[in-house]
Amino acid sequence: MGPESNEDCRTASLTSDPADVAPAIDALMGPLGNQDPLGRLPAAAADDLRLALTEVLNNCILHGYEDQRGRPIEMALRVTPSGVALNVADQGRTPPESLLVDQADAFDPLALFDDKGSEAMAESGRGWAMIRMLTDGLSLEQRDGWNILTMEKTVGA
Repeated sequence: MGPESNEDCRTASLTSDPADVAPAIDALMGPLGNQDPLGRLPAAAADDLRLALTEVLNNCILHGYEDQRGRPIEMALRVTPSGVALNVADQGRTPPESLLVDQADAFDPLALFDDKGSEAMAESGRGWAMIRMLTDGLSLEQRDGWNILTMEKTVGA
């Protein structure tokens, strides 16, 4: 299914294949460096949301679907009174709600390096901190077998 849109909402879908991520994001949000397709966010804020979406989709594939290909992922970008909301829905494993809580005070970027300051870092573990930093609100609900993550981006934030 291709993208659908009206002036208040735009939708797109993909399957849980890493090769589908970039084309699906382009279909939903348009090219990098542009305003969001609904015209609510400036280019820099739309790029933040695009980066957060990329990380969320990769998490859906790797962790939610445990790298199983061909599973459904649905996206919807919609206008809200304060900006835009982006829903990502999948039927994989549900992420722990603790990942959604803002832990900015507990996040120590220097802890990602070993005692010699080298980049001997784990390959994962920073994505949710990045998602929280790039968005203005996160929520997760489960409905009819779907995990629905909502990321919010506020105009002027």
